Amino acid sequence: MVKTIDQIANEYFGGNLKRMAIANDMQPSLLSRNKAAGWLVVNGVLMSPRRQLVDSEGQPICGKTK
Repeated sequence: MVKTIDQIANEYFGGNLKRMAIANDMQPSLLSRNKAAGWLVVNGVLMSPRRQLVDSEGQPICGKTK
């Protein structure tokens, strides 16, 4: 399951990013930077968007069905 940092903060920390950061042994400023950079929570793991994957023709695969 993929969620945004805000979705996790709202669901588990009443929307409080500082509480979320402290509970996860992070500086609140780092969590804010991750949020601004578009990081996502995938199956409970904080992940950064490194690059968009494409198919053999160079088309983005996001949302494609085969």
